Amino acid sequence: MDFSVKQKTAVTNNQKSPLEQTTPSPGQFFYTMKKLTLAGYYTSEIGFSQELGKTIIPSGHASCAPIQEETR
Repeated sequence: MDFSVKQKTAVTNNQKSPLEQTTPSPGQFFYTMKKLTLAGYYTSEIGFSQELGKTIIPSGHASCAPIQEETR
């Protein structure tokens, strides 16, 4: 296919630069900041232990339970 110079120019002018393609909208910025803030809070010691009431390191570990042999 042969394209004229005018057609080639029109196609290249309609393409966005890499900077324009990756620019987030303002709504995405606030959503991302909210998500990062919540993730940071709930992975901190205060958020995890006081807010969620869980412990980061379990207090004990139940070892392997004995397995009963099957009868054949």
